[in-house]
Order: sequence, then structure tokens, then C-alpha cells
Amino acid sequence: RLFMSLFKTEDAKYWVSKGQEAMGKGNLDEAIKNCTKAIELDSKIADAYFNRGLAYYYKGLYDEAINDYSRVIELKPIHINLYSSKHLHSVDLFLLSLSMPL
Repeated sequence: RLFMSLFKTEDAKYWVSKGQEAMGKGNLDEAIKNCTKAIELDSKIADAYFNRGLAYYYKGLYDEAINDYSRVIELKPIHINLYSSKHLHSVDLFLLSLSMPL
């Protein structure tokens, strides 16, 4: 059982890397698809939510981005990419959403 769990995690990391690769090529839909596959394999892989959230953000799908960033914070409160200057605009969007009344 432990072996299967490790296999799923490694397989999920593969899909995260494929998502990053797709995003690097500007293929946001493919990035979302690959990160979603990673999440299906391992629902606790914060990098998949982060990368999918970033792809959603670039597509203008802000609610989806915020949902994924929220999950990143739940899973890994100190996620280095979430606070890097490269992605700060996305985080600002998320933080702004928290201050708005529902």
C-alpha cells in the first residue's frame, strides 16, 4: 500500500512538471489539464494547485485561481512560489478577494 502511494505521488509530480512545461510554452489549457491530472492522482500536491491557479489567473478565470490558491495555503502555508515577486500579482488578487465581503 505504501508503494502504491509513493507511485501515485511520483506520477502526480510528473503531471505537475508537464503542466509547468505547457505553461512555459503558453499553452494554458494543457497546463490546466495536466495539473488537474496531478490533483486527481494526489489531492495533496500543492504545486499542482499553485500551477493550475496561475494558469487560471492568466486565462482571466479569477474565481478558479483563488480557489486553487486557497488550497495551496491549506496544504502548504509557506509555499515559496506563492510569495515570489514573479507571481506576486496573482497573490495580490487572492489577498484582495479575502478582504471583499461575500
